Amino acid sequence: MNIKRVAIATTLCLSSPFTIGATYDLLDEQQNELIGPEQMAPPENKLNRFFFGEKLYDQQIITNNKQDHLDIISLLKKDRLNDAENKINTLINQHPNDPELYNLQALLEILKNNNDLAIESFQNAINLDQQNLTAHIGLTKLFLETGNLAKAKEYAIKTLSINDKFILAYFLLADIANKENKQKDIENLLLTAQEKSLGNVQQEISVATNLVKFYVAQQQLNKTIALAQNIIKRYPSNSSALSFLANVQLLNNKKKQAIQTLETIVTQEPKDIHHRLLLAKLLVGAQGKEKQVLKLLDEITSIAPNNPLMLIQKTSFLIKFNRLSEALSSAQKVKLLIPETGLGELLEGDIYLADNKLDQALASYQKAYEMKPKKEVLNVIANVMIANNRQSDAINFLNKELEKNKKNIAAHFKLASIYEMQKNVTETEKHYQAILAEQPDNVTVLNNLAWLYHQHENSKALSLAEKAYQKAPNSAAIADTYGTILVTQGSLKEGIKVLEKAAGLAPGNYDIQYHLANAYVLDGKNNQAIELLNTLVGSRQDFSEKAAARYLLKQLVGNASKL
Repeated sequence: MNIKRVAIATTLCLSSPFTIGATYDLLDEQQNELIGPEQMAPPENKLNRFFFGEKLYDQQIITNNKQDHLDIISLLKKDRLNDAENKINTLINQHPNDPELYNLQALLEILKNNNDLAIESFQNAINLDQQNLTAHIGLTKLFLETGNLAKAKEYAIKTLSINDKFILAYFLLADIANKENKQKDIENLLLTAQEKSLGNVQQEISVATNLVKFYVAQQQLNKTIALAQNIIKRYPSNSSALSFLANVQLLNNKKKQAIQTLETIVTQEPKDIHHRLLLAKLLVGAQGKEKQVLKLLDEITSIAPNNPLMLIQKTSFLIKFNRLSEALSSAQKVKLLIPETGLGELLEGDIYLADNKLDQALASYQKAYEMKPKKEVLNVIANVMIANNRQSDAINFLNKELEKNKKNIAAHFKLASIYEMQKNVTETEKHYQAILAEQPDNVTVLNNLAWLYHQHENSKALSLAEKAYQKAPNSAAIADTYGTILVTQGSLKEGIKVLEKAAGLAPGNYDIQYHLANAYVLDGKNNQAIELLNTLVGSRQDFSEKAAARYLLKQLVGNASKL
């Protein structure tokens, strides 16, 4: 099935508020803005990425608790570089033989993008203390980031000669092995790190997490379950170990087992928000679990009554359960807590939409859009107008947005969708071309315009479809468009090859399977076509080409019986 037809079908479905509502689309973007400062990760800067990106780094490197040193680290994390530099220089003058001051100086130079000076400072620390782990691991990371793998490996090995349980060094050696494409070395290094970390549950889980990433990349998911089970045997009641197990179970599609594991965690951790929310998300679609989900949500809001992110999630679940009056109260609290974001208004729009009060939903979405003009909300407003038989209002709204900004891609795309539904080829083409003028490699637009041209026998269809396919060869919908156009324009063998690929990428998409069957008929492969069509027609699944598939099968079987 073509991307365009899928997009239109989806955006006009109003049976569920989650289909059209915009709230979830904006959550990722605004999450940090919503969570209280005490719950947020450290500010993301180059220093955090270099040394403090994982708790393990802090545990293994920040061992010196001198207040002056901690104050410098705080200044560096806040990007107050001048203040940090003055303090470092003063302390070095007072204590010239303190190696940790040179390590801090190196971190300062890293933030200033002076890698050569950073290397010099780390080396000064080593000259004062040959066993200095911070300096050795700092040089390892610097050389790794700058592409000097030989030097990086040299300093990582020196680090392990000082302390063979320094887990971070194994991780960096694994990074080096990955850059050298030595996959077996990666596994061996991580397994060694696992052995060295035995007895330290946090380090074991950190190592196991990296092993899981490796096994996923190697398509060896079976090894991840054994890994998690071994950790649980050693730490059967540890919440971090149980959390790791639950994540591995979900990774292996063992949802029921993951639910049981999460239930254990929330029972023994009365103040845990994260796992309660994850459990609620897993249970929300299960039959007979509404009370349990609502209980979890009540517990979450009791633990963090003024956390807007949790309230947004709770409101969304309440909408799902059609508890709309409770959802509305929750949405109003969101509005009070974060009035500038428009997310409370978006939630209200979703609630009114679920209650089929389209005018009120539209008013809420429009207010949210005035506060934060996001493309997701623009699409929702247009969709509600269309669903309320106000296509002309949707067109006027979108054109007004284009008057403000002629390069508004979302407005052009939505207008193209509306005009295509109206079979207005000229306007559809105009808005797709406007997008391509700004984004010539937009594969969705290339595909949609190719299909539009194909439907109207425009020879330009093939070149556009080919370009989209070259950009996204593993998209079933794009391969379907390209293959179908190839077949139509006479490149039968090549078209069948592409359609077979599309069918393999999306075996459950019966429209694509029908296009392949039709191509087989054109190529004289009637037996293959009949076999495929029998499956399609005999299925209970409905699809747009089912009537055509039934008719084609009837013709083929009738012709075969005459022979």
